Amino acid sequence: IEQYRLVMAEKVLLEQTLNGSIQVLTELLELVEPKLFGRAKRVRDRARAMARMLEWDSRWEIEIAALLSQIGIVTMPADTLAKRNARQVLSKAEEQLLQSLPEISHRLIKHIPRLESVGDIILYSTKNFDGSGLPESSKARHEIPRGARLLRLLNDLLEAEDEGASTILALERMRNRQGWYDPEL
Repeated sequence: IEQYRLVMAEKVLLEQTLNGSIQVLTELLELVEPKLFGRAKRVRDRARAMARMLEWDSRWEIEIAALLSQIGIVTMPADTLAKRNARQVLSKAEEQLLQSLPEISHRLIKHIPRLESVGDIILYSTKNFDGSGLPESSKARHEIPRGARLLRLLNDLLEAEDEGASTILALERMRNRQGWYDPEL
């Protein structure tokens, strides 16, 4: 009984530490980029609903990945973020820096124990289903983590909606992008 109590106390401590770490990171993101964090919460909510509908076992992974997918933004220069937010033309170097956001976020997240799978979801969240896109790797189709495939779809959907497209119109445009999205999703 005493051993069980010790194991349970350690489990609770680890869960609280993990939850606290995630809370700190999300609050940091909210301070740096409130609008982006609001969008991350919308992605998380839709990902949660889809994962529930699809009866995924590890829904927590996709929810955390959605919230933390943009955490690398804290490493970006303020002037680059300002230009991006104002929809100004970015230099090639600035574009490349912003394209590396999933890799930067992955590097930050992978140091948290038990979030390795979350880091992988984030890393591949801009990879197309057919294997094109970033990061450059040979992974394609079902080799790409399913959470990443879902984030790819939801991020593009929300981006189109944020630009004024209706959900129906956004989905129609996305259907025309051959090889970008997992057809099952």
